[in-house]
Amino acid sequence: MAALRNPTDAKKAAATVTDPNTVLVAGAFLPADALVGFLPELKNPLSNNVEYIHSKYLLLDPIGDDPIVITGSANFSAASTNRNDENMLVIRGNNAVAEIYFTEFFRLFAHYRFRYILQLQPHQPTPGPETNTEAPVGLDPSDNWWPKYFDEPNRVRQAVWGRNADAARELADRYHATAYDDISGLVANVDGVAFAVPPGVQAPIAIRAARSGKHLLLEKPRPLTPATSTSAAR
Repeated sequence: MAALRNPTDAKKAAATVTDPNTVLVAGAFLPADALVGFLPELKNPLSNNVEYIHSKYLLLDPIGDDPIVITGSANFSAASTNRNDENMLVIRGNNAVAEIYFTEFFRLFAHYRFRYILQLQPHQPTPGPETNTEAPVGLDPSDNWWPKYFDEPNRVRQAVWGRNADAARELADRYHATAYDDISGLVANVDGVAFAVPPGVQAPIAIRAARSGKHLLLEKPRPLTPATSTSAAR
């Protein structure tokens, strides 16, 4: 779907189509004032913290055999968890409810994505794999997020292992820990293991650590297959 403002835009777009089996059809054009009331949108009159929508729900496998819908007033912030009078429902196995929420998710996604694209400058490509362009996000792509969790004075770092041995030694030196070239050495000298590795690597290591009686702190998703997940749980 594309937003065409006039016939000239349609002709330019059609000229870019080189596949003879692809036909570009302009069903309608957007007049200059078509989006006057659509782009600004009224801000939420009930809250100063939320500009447009305040829908809160999580969907797990919404079109699968055992969908889970988590919805309610809580947003899992510190206030909603500890102080506010909030509610949260977990609805499992109701395909009709899951499909309704799934449809609503895509409605909102398409709505705001369309508004975002229309506000791009003419020279700005639409973010996505087709243009090899990433959308601007408020996340730091570097690893600057983690030092504060390691710099707490009362926390002792016992051992470090990593698939990149040089990086593991650098981290160990920084926090006066022991770097191990083999995961077995790390597991033998700690009470618990925290993982920051891909799912395909995490499950076999977790199974080895669990068989040694160690506490585990796993990242999601744990393994890549149900069979491996079952083995890790056992």
